Amino acid sequence: MGTGSRNSRSLCTLQNSVHSPDHILEYSGHTGLCIFFYAPTQDFAEHTLFNGHGGQRRTHCRQHIVVLEEINQPEGKVTTILRALLTSALTTIIVFLPPLFVPGITSVLFHDLIVTILLTVILTLPVSLSFTPACFSLLCEPQKKEKCKTEDQRVYKKIITLAVKKTGLLWIFICLLIVITVLLFHSLPLEILPDENSEKGILSMTLDRDMDFETVQKAAQEKIRTLMTNHRIKQLYLESGFDVDRLKGRSEAGRSLHDLNIHIQFDSEVDERGFKKSLSSGEYYQAEQSMFESLLRGDMDIDSLLLCQERELLEDYTLEEGFEDRKNSHLTVFQFMADEESLNASGLAGMDLLKTLSADIQGSIAGEIRLSNDHEKTPVLLRASTEYRSTRDDLAQIGIKNETSRIRLEQLGKIVQKTNSAELYRLNRLYMRPILAIQPGLDETEMKGLKDALPTDIKMNETIHREEGQLMRLYLFALVLMFLVLGIQSGSIPKALLLFCSIPLSLPGSFGILKLFNQSLNLYSFMGLLILQGTIVNGAILLVSSYKSESLAPVLTSSVKRIRPISATALTTIAALVPIIITSFKSGDSQLSMPLAVLGGMIPGAVLTMFLIPVLYIRCFKKHD
Repeated sequence: MGTGSRNSRSLCTLQNSVHSPDHILEYSGHTGLCIFFYAPTQDFAEHTLFNGHGGQRRTHCRQHIVVLEEINQPEGKVTTILRALLTSALTTIIVFLPPLFVPGITSVLFHDLIVTILLTVILTLPVSLSFTPACFSLLCEPQKKEKCKTEDQRVYKKIITLAVKKTGLLWIFICLLIVITVLLFHSLPLEILPDENSEKGILSMTLDRDMDFETVQKAAQEKIRTLMTNHRIKQLYLESGFDVDRLKGRSEAGRSLHDLNIHIQFDSEVDERGFKKSLSSGEYYQAEQSMFESLLRGDMDIDSLLLCQERELLEDYTLEEGFEDRKNSHLTVFQFMADEESLNASGLAGMDLLKTLSADIQGSIAGEIRLSNDHEKTPVLLRASTEYRSTRDDLAQIGIKNETSRIRLEQLGKIVQKTNSAELYRLNRLYMRPILAIQPGLDETEMKGLKDALPTDIKMNETIHREEGQLMRLYLFALVLMFLVLGIQSGSIPKALLLFCSIPLSLPGSFGILKLFNQSLNLYSFMGLLILQGTIVNGAILLVSSYKSESLAPVLTSSVKRIRPISATALTTIAALVPIIITSFKSGDSQLSMPLAVLGGMIPGAVLTMFLIPVLYIRCFKKHD
């Protein structure tokens, strides 16, 4: 719960921090003028249409780079790369659709970011195919003849030729790449949202939905006592767990406290400073120092949060024996219970009672007066004297005036003295009442025994796993759809499989940099991998679409022409991400894993795509000169 609240911040920092690197590209002649002329136009469109969320220029500026590079070639035409750009845009849209339609925290966190990316793709494609060539024709002149081969192009051709000949070394390298990827993947901790302590474990259970509120509470309390008696638990709290996270879905389902998740947290080692910090920031209240000391001694029995949509249920709920409420968490109140028949007979309405009681007890400002030798006006407060509003009997004698007479308040109902919870908060649109307690740390090996300690009417909660499973199913469906699009574009199933091979080429770099910076695999890093995947696979599409023959020489020639746009796309992306990473690293931002995943995979992904895709293409469609 604490994790979720910390990480529900807006993504505007990531989205709005990417600016200048895309605007400083320079090509031969005056091609760079088109980039400068285009950038302010796209800035204006994005800030107008997307309400300022224009952070994906680094990803989609590649279309303009590709167009400029193509029309700058001798006899270059936009129609030559039209299919490649259309496929690139379509695959990007398909990749980002699954997170958008998964109900839960994924769509809540990344809805604006994904919509921005999709709209930017749709906007950028027609501009790059029409506006960019028009500016180029006005400002620049295409090359009259092909440039001489540079040294880096010669080295590039030699490496590809050598890799084609040394098939054994090629497959050894690919196998080694797969092994490194698997090892790095298993070395990274998995979690939904990044947390300061990734060693934390959470066991979540859900009560049956047909149980009423009272039954839910009794079952939860019984379960808590059982767990605390049989196991050494560090923290335990209750949380509402809904399949539908949006407010409309909850109201349509008529949900109350029918789903109650009971979360059990433990650490492999109990760190006193870290634990105090997690209590003060992650339990939705500020505990006093004396409270910390009693908690660390293990004087209390429970650490729980009771949640409900009905405020009165939590106010009136009395803890059973053995449960301690928080210090100073109760206050005495007088509650007036109106008698409907008496109220109707008097000709008074509820608003009449409210106005009279507010005027007598709270008082009202009648006006302002200016005292002698005082330049400021002093307000005049009118209300009943203290002797007429100190006790319940005094309140009962307050007169409410109707059209003919004054009626005492006690004649219209009864006044009840109650003790209510003084601290009720709002959490995820639910009221929350905290209850404190603590126990020593729980060994991870003892977690299996917790299932046996559950009552028969409590089952394991699969809410988080269900969301993950749904996301994976939609993502796999998107991959299948992407494969079909690539197959249609390339006209060949083997070529579509070859394009798919570019997707995992960036994973070792992403996993490696996450491991280096002690990050985890979470929703933010997953979104970074999606962004990276769209960029890398589009580079492969650009390469394969330029191959008009399966022979070695034409493939080498076409690949050399694509080095500049692919490398320029990678470099602008890297340059745009560096300031974001530096800022996030210094501030300890939990979203750091997103730009890290993109940066770490961009360098090896772009390099391996430029070298392995031509080699695999030649090996799979073998026709040597």
